[in-house]
Amino acid sequence: MKSDKKVLKGLSLVVFMLFLTLSLSVTANAATDYSGGLLDNKPTTSGAGFATYYSTYGVQTDNNEATTASYSAYGGNVDSAWYVFSQPQSIGSFRVNALNKKVGIYFFDSTGALIQSMTTGLVSDGSLNTIPTVKNVTKVGFRNLETSIIYINEFNVYAAQPVANSPINLEAVPSNSSINLNWTAVTGATSYNVKRATTAGGPYTTIATSVTGATYTDNSVTNGTTYYYVVTAVNAGGESGNSNESSATPTAPVTPPPSGRALLVITLVNGLEKEYDLPMADVNAFINWYNGRADGTGSEVYTFNKTYNLAKFVSRKDYIAFSKIETFEVNEYNPN
Repeated sequence: MKSDKKVLKGLSLVVFMLFLTLSLSVTANAATDYSGGLLDNKPTTSGAGFATYYSTYGVQTDNNEATTASYSAYGGNVDSAWYVFSQPQSIGSFRVNALNKKVGIYFFDSTGALIQSMTTGLVSDGSLNTIPTVKNVTKVGFRNLETSIIYINEFNVYAAQPVANSPINLEAVPSNSSINLNWTAVTGATSYNVKRATTAGGPYTTIATSVTGATYTDNSVTNGTTYYYVVTAVNAGGESGNSNESSATPTAPVTPPPSGRALLVITLVNGLEKEYDLPMADVNAFINWYNGRADGTGSEVYTFNKTYNLAKFVSRKDYIAFSKIETFEVNEYNPN
């Protein structure tokens, strides 16, 4: 029996040690990595409202969630902490672990003026908070916004991603009532903005945003007008500068004059027939007049210029009134 008890105790110890090992493993895996930021192992100054110095802490920047510092309620003697950079920084994200308590994040310039603050809807559980790039930050800090003491485990801010390069090789290709744009894709760009002007050099108006490919078709153009374009690239770091300018003038396709001829036979309401041997361009002009007049527009009378049998006449003209036309037919032929 004693030997059995020893075996059981041994098994219990093994199980306990295994459980402890698994527990430590889970805890270690669950921890958040705060490293890689601008505040790595840099001591923060603490005080009241970013103004009065009281003490210096380093535990918020040591990438160790087990170390912590307390901060008094909003308006207390030590309710905030901050760090001053030697050079202005561009910040694009931050992490703060305040055990889900409400804190504010603040960004100041070199004069001490507040550039931007974030005080509502803040995630303070150690999650990475991506924000629009805040530029020219010389001092950054946090503040307890609760009405009681809170504990800050970790705090770090991260450099913003560099702004994407400007697009190159922008080309504008005209078409009928549209202009097709294409450019060289920019590495790291998430989208593009297309801008247009009617004078070289701008000012430009943005006509399209969040364009995901390196092509765009502008369909809101007028034939005969010259348009000038630039494109910018966008990524998490912001918007790039303008690309090269490219211009184009949309035009309607030129329809070549119809070839061939036709015998146009017009029957008047009195039964009289009028025949005209004409180029198809002249026949089409007559048909356009007739259709327009049927819709209530255009002249009542159509004029045919006779270029044959002029003899000594300077010109010969036939005037056909729309209201006198009963029918007409077109007999097209190829003169060759």
